[in-house]
Amino acid sequence: MIKLTALLCFVAFAFCANSQEKQDINTRINKVDNSTQPLKSKSNSGSVSKNGQNTPVTISKKAGESQVIHNDAYYQNEIQKIDNNIASINTKIAYVNADPVEKANATASGWFEDMNLFKTKLSAQKVLLQGKLTK
Repeated sequence: MIKLTALLCFVAFAFCANSQEKQDINTRINKVDNSTQPLKSKSNSGSVSKNGQNTPVTISKKAGESQVIHNDAYYQNEIQKIDNNIASINTKIAYVNADPVEKANATASGWFEDMNLFKTKLSAQKVLLQGKLTK
């Protein structure tokens, strides 16, 4: 009986502590929204302004977040990330192929097909980004 009472008290305490934490997060969010930042329409978050083809594009994020400018440096950085991901996948495939037990498990679970699908999607994304680079 004592154990049950202690368990119920612990659950109630954990629930109250968790709800207090969520309230603090909401309070901090409201403080940011009420700051002296320039007013932005919340319905306009995520908007894109384009100046023309193959020119830098500014992506507006939520209020209070920095803007991202999609220029050649941004695209080169994203292409480098994709290349790194593909290289990581190739390294993992080589590691799995080196161990017969891991290779059998990966083949049985369809892991190799998943990795090839990921590599195909990353390659397609890389081609799209390369097309956006100014020449």
